[in-house]
Amino acid sequence: MRGMGMMRLGGSADGRLSGLIRRERQNSRQISGMGVYLRWAVPSGSRGQQPLFRSAVIQFMPVVLGLTPPAWTLGMTRSTVAASVLMFGMPFLLLAACYAALPVEVPVLRNPVAGAVFLAPKSLFTVFRVPLMNLTHGLMAAVMLSRSGDFEDAKRRASYSGIFLALLLAVALKSDFEALEMGGLAWSFGPVVPWLTRGTVVSVVGGLCLAFVHARGVPIPWPELRLSRLQKTILACLFAAYLAMVTATLLVSRRG
Repeated sequence: MRGMGMMRLGGSADGRLSGLIRRERQNSRQISGMGVYLRWAVPSGSRGQQPLFRSAVIQFMPVVLGLTPPAWTLGMTRSTVAASVLMFGMPFLLLAACYAALPVEVPVLRNPVAGAVFLAPKSLFTVFRVPLMNLTHGLMAAVMLSRSGDFEDAKRRASYSGIFLALLLAVALKSDFEALEMGGLAWSFGPVVPWLTRGTVVSVVGGLCLAFVHARGVPIPWPELRLSRLQKTILACLFAAYLAMVTATLLVSRRG
């Protein structure tokens, strides 16, 4: 019996030792890969700023290698990231499911009181433009939120994070309500539709009010904020994409 017990103890010890060796080898591969990456990204003796392409690789390659979390998730808990992905992704799935049943003309601009103001022929652009526009706003808020670590003061950092978390979730909720409202044209929701419109308005107003409350704790200007050149480029591209979608919408729409 003693011999069997010793064998079991020896086997469990060997299993633990094997697990430690596997983890050490994995860490060694990651560290080796990071070393090669850093030697390429930051050459010895280099001075000044790196080109934009290399800056993008420097920021995102560690994420691909699994060494750091995505920069845009900094300041966000895992539950917030998961909720954002779900809330921004749901409108695309919903509209794809009801696309075939939508009428030949869809509203592209609505008044909460008077209803549709502008209509446009149904197309992939006119149906999916709203979640796309909301996604650009959400990504802009996420980029700004990723810079919360620039604020060393805990109270100012919490207020800054609160501003863009409120805006991020408000835009996501707005996108969901608008997708449900569009889906109501295909699936008769009946008396629920007016409540969806009200939900859109409440999500926008509520998000702005919450952002304003948080902004009192970190008034503009923000001298701590240090946006990288890549982040400035991303924000500019997202804003340009939003303006392009608004312009295209006005070109293809007509008054209802």
